[in-house]
Amino acid sequence: MLKKRGSVSVFIVLGILVLLGGGIAFYTLSSSMREEQRSQSIAVDVSPVKSYADSCLAKAVYESVPIFSFWCGLYDIPEEPEGPEPGIPYCFYLGERLLPEKEFMEQEFSKYVESSFKECIGDLSVFREMGYEISIGDVSADSHLGKHASVTLSCPMEIRKGNAKASLDFFQRIEDFDFAKVYSILSDFADEHQKSPDYVPVGFLSLSAYNNNYTFTLSYPDDKKVIYTFLFENVRRHDEPVAFNCAAKYYWPEQSSSRARIRPIPELEAYVGVPFSYRVEGIGEDLEFSAVTGLFEISRDGLIEFTPSEQDIGRHYIHVKAKDKEGNEDVAMMILAIE
Repeated sequence: MLKKRGSVSVFIVLGILVLLGGGIAFYTLSSSMREEQRSQSIAVDVSPVKSYADSCLAKAVYESVPIFSFWCGLYDIPEEPEGPEPGIPYCFYLGERLLPEKEFMEQEFSKYVESSFKECIGDLSVFREMGYEISIGDVSADSHLGKHASVTLSCPMEIRKGNAKASLDFFQRIEDFDFAKVYSILSDFADEHQKSPDYVPVGFLSLSAYNNNYTFTLSYPDDKKVIYTFLFENVRRHDEPVAFNCAAKYYWPEQSSSRARIRPIPELEAYVGVPFSYRVEGIGEDLEFSAVTGLFEISRDGLIEFTPSEQDIGRHYIHVKAKDKEGNEDVAMMILAIE
């Protein structure tokens, strides 16, 4: 009888231990689930901040492309060697090649992104008004410019709201911008230019533009300086145009001031069925004008007259050339939008 009572007591003790163990396990599991739920609520709390930062980075990269290209791939624009005023940076200066290396341009692109991102992100005051406490660390971008513009931006953020806290460190953006194509064209042009560094390689540029589907213009701000403008229309999303500028300084004699020049041509508009008329003007003696286009004929003295048809609707980039009696030439790009 005593043995039976002893056996029952042992089973009771074991049962109590099992119940205690199960209770402890259930409590631990419940605590873990509650902790996981709290973590999930933190992730939801910071998602508006991350979304806003992502949008700022997208905006920064998108807006950096045209201004980066306009300034010859440089952020810190050097002063003119002969004066204090900054201008379009030189790719060539009195025989020296100054076109930046691609790796250096990537660093300069990062500076544009950093500057634009900081301007967009501000102090995140709109989120502070919503109860967030946010501290922002140093901003640093790392860019790779290939078939696309790929940017990884470091911007450490410590975010608190109530008892919840979290951190964000890196943001990424890939933008459609085929800089690999742009730089390849520029590098080939620079190689050709340096074969005869005191001449403008118009023939090479014309053939390159035809083969690579871009246009170019030359402008002469003074007697010994040329600004090269490359217009690319198929290197970013929606074929938005990108203009890449660089300047060159030459050992040209003073009499070069008499060389043929085309005066700046404004962007023009024409309408289907409406007669269009425009005269291209230039500087020089006995100038003879010509244009490479199937839209119209240009007279020797620069007069353009035609009536657009429906098949002409669109935006046209037209090379216009002026040649003087000495054989000096200048080319310009006419932009004509037909609606």
